[in-house]
Amino acid sequence: KLADPLKLTALADDGIVEAVEIPFALFYMGVQWHPECLVDTVPEMQSLFRQFVESCTH
Repeated sequence: KLADPLKLTALADDGIVEAVEIPFALFYMGVQWHPECLVDTVPEMQSLFRQFVESCTH
């Protein structure tokens, strides 16, 4: 069970929670992988980093 106010955003096939967010936060995401290792090969990881950098400019 996730604590409030976490929102489940990624779930593995075996039921393991892979990512959570806090919807009302400017940028809050916890992941169970290393997006920095995938940024060159997985477009979604590039998007994650762009969102992070954009949130840092506000």
